Amino acid sequence: MRTAPTLGLMVLAGLALAGQARAETTQEDKMVTTTIRNGHSVSSVTQSGDPAKATKHVEKRPGYTRIEQHSGGNHSVVVQSTNPADMPKMPDLKMPDLKAPDLGKLQTDIDRLLRQHGLSDE
Repeated sequence: MRTAPTLGLMVLAGLALAGQARAETTQEDKMVTTTIRNGHSVSSVTQSGDPAKATKHVEKRPGYTRIEQHSGGNHSVVVQSTNPADMPKMPDLKMPDLKAPDLGKLQTDIDRLLRQHGLSDE
């Protein structure tokens, strides 16, 4: 007689899992992707948001592709070029001053990651 409750629990678990999968699919549907092929190069931008509300601007010429995309509060710009003079000027980003103990931990983390991937820092 315990078969019925067990089957009931299995059905409920299956419905719960199906609901989660459906929710994940819905999240993926709310992505905005712009992909541009230019010769042998491909540029792509993917952002979360409603595709119907996204704005896109694409500039393309031989050896140069620029994608600008706005989606909700997100703003992305991708520039791909064979000419370094086409690249946008990047702001100077000041790296935080790392103290000696922090550098030791950073190096330890780098060494660990290299070992995990079968690489060495030599």
